[in-house]
Amino acid sequence: MPDLKDLLRPLDDEPMPDRWDRIRRRPIEPIEDPRRSRRIVPLATATAVSLLVVAVIAALGPLRGSGHQTVGGTGTDQPPSWLVDAAYREAYGMGDMIPDSARWTLLPRSAIPTPVGPDGAGDPTENYVVVLHGNFVGYTLSAPSGASLPKGSVLSIAYEPNTHDVTDLGLGDQDVDLAGLQPLTLPGPEDTYTSPQGWSIAVPPGWKTMPLTDGWSQAAGPGAVISNHNPELPLAQGGSFPQASPDGFPTNGLTLVIAKLNGIIPGTFNPKAPPLSYDDFAKGSAPGGRSTLDTMVFSGPDGEYTATVRTGRDASPIDIAAIHDVVASLTITTGTPSIHQSRIWIDSRNGVFFDPPPGDAHPLLTADQALARFKEIDRAFSIKVRDGQLGLYTDLPQFSERLAYGYAFPVCLPSQNPHASSAEPAGGCTSWLFLDANTGRMLEALQQQG
Repeated sequence: MPDLKDLLRPLDDEPMPDRWDRIRRRPIEPIEDPRRSRRIVPLATATAVSLLVVAVIAALGPLRGSGHQTVGGTGTDQPPSWLVDAAYREAYGMGDMIPDSARWTLLPRSAIPTPVGPDGAGDPTENYVVVLHGNFVGYTLSAPSGASLPKGSVLSIAYEPNTHDVTDLGLGDQDVDLAGLQPLTLPGPEDTYTSPQGWSIAVPPGWKTMPLTDGWSQAAGPGAVISNHNPELPLAQGGSFPQASPDGFPTNGLTLVIAKLNGIIPGTFNPKAPPLSYDDFAKGSAPGGRSTLDTMVFSGPDGEYTATVRTGRDASPIDIAAIHDVVASLTITTGTPSIHQSRIWIDSRNGVFFDPPPGDAHPLLTADQALARFKEIDRAFSIKVRDGQLGLYTDLPQFSERLAYGYAFPVCLPSQNPHASSAEPAGGCTSWLFLDANTGRMLEALQQQG
């Protein structure tokens, strides 16, 4: 019989159950120009040696009763909002604002030797630690003269909780393995523009958006402008893609314009289907050293859309990397989720059930997106699950009518009752994985008892 630890990697890496009862929208303030950073990188860091060395702290959460297991640690803590913003800004400044994974923890300074040095031995003062995996370049770091900018796949940052100052930063390829690390979602819903037409896209820190509503132009349909400076109404002329005007365009500017296509597809463009890549764009030139314009057509939820990116000749590498991530983040958010019509009892003896959702429920993620986010965190998860159903999950006292996706799978989970029979019931088992419908974070995985 399969072991739950092998199936779900349950206990030591991930924070379960999720305690984010609601997503708070937070305004993003303008980010300081990373090119003016005063941080200095030692030569060792410039050769991609990670500076941050963190002690491993084991943390196992308690298990619950017969046939019913909460996967992961206690998960009672939430990352403070400033830490989420700071991590997103740091990832943006290092050229990968949508990292492959992001995790955080709160540790005594004595458990983080490098930032505090020998004076930190026995110091109970706590620091936040964020560990990001992605493809990073030290754009915000000052390297020695003649040295290349440091690069790495692991970015580790320590923050002082009261001042929010960075106490140390490590960039390299050596992983930081902490049992207490808990996942962050970057970018979160507060860093995402969601259109009424049913698509969403990430917005870099400090950038601005301008919705394009019906009727903004006779030549193009609704859409949005996303820009690293104050956006203006795009040019929209017959036969050309809606675009930021080249006249007076800032030399360090960068603007993306997305608009519903009215009429036939221009030229020889073949619509691309999300997920998109910047390689899908037709690349323009820069006559007379002016800005360049790249163009593409993609399939949206309600037809074809045009996308244009105007780039000033002095646009920073950070913003150029960011626009690639923005394009890749575009997601179709419409689609009617599968909804069950009556209560599903998961464990009637313990009062665990899955109710139909209210009619006005609008989850921030689709069932596929929620499952994809979960798999980004738990990369060992390979069980084939059925299509996710949207509903309200209740398992008191942890969860009360939590908007969630439930995924059934035909696997018998091992019981925590030592006296329970190890024989599988006739006809097999049905187990469930429940994920928060707004974040994709695991709530519980348990075997249905009826």
